[in-house]
Amino acid sequence: MIMSDLQTKASKIGEVVLFPREEVLAALHSMVQTVRIHQENNELVVNGVRRFLKIVYELLEDSDDLTIQWSKGRFFVQEEKVVHRRESSNLVDNMLKFFEKRGLMGLRIYPSIA
Repeated sequence: MIMSDLQTKASKIGEVVLFPREEVLAALHSMVQTVRIHQENNELVVNGVRRFLKIVYELLEDSDDLTIQWSKGRFFVQEEKVVHRRESSNLVDNMLKFFEKRGLMGLRIYPSIA
């Protein structure tokens, strides 16, 4: 999937339109927050995992793995910078704090895991 394809496949959460690279961060953030509150068999957790995996599968179509990295306050998904937009700045800031707090520089997800 090339960048122009990803930009045209934006999704809408509330009133905020998220591009696929932002969407993977939103799904990861939502899943982590839901898991903190509920047990693993809770419907909200199951739906959150399904949403995250759906996005991962889409991004894995043309790749051997999915990489999410951060550097200098910016996220990169599949080595392409996630554009820092006002509409998604809260999400990006929350995920940066999440990664920073845990000492993570990134994640790599392989198809066999997803």
